[in-house]
Amino acid sequence: MKKFKMKRENLLVLCDNLDLPPGRCKFKLKGSPAAHNGLKSISGVLESSEYMRIFIGIGHPGHRDLVRDYVIGDPDEQEWPLYGDSYRACAKAVLEICDDKLDKVMNELNRKKPS
Repeated sequence: MKKFKMKRENLLVLCDNLDLPPGRCKFKLKGSPAAHNGLKSISGVLESSEYMRIFIGIGHPGHRDLVRDYVIGDPDEQEWPLYGDSYRACAKAVLEICDDKLDKVMNELNRKKPS
């Protein structure tokens, strides 16, 4: 960020989220890193949590003792199509954020999908 003289509010972080099911994404302009170690690290270096993030759902393994191995492991083969959907939605969102269409991204990624 220093090298490119980038403002913190222009930073966009893409990260996993245990609370979202595979295939779902969510966009936030800023917020607490909560229990996400990666976001804690970024917020610590920046001394702020004022940066955009897109969360990519990975689901939860069911018990907190299983989280570490679940997060660093490979997804189930049946979930791959869901991840493909997430990645396409995130790629589209990144392009729209670059075009300053934050409201559009917020509306598209944060609306509830029909079950």
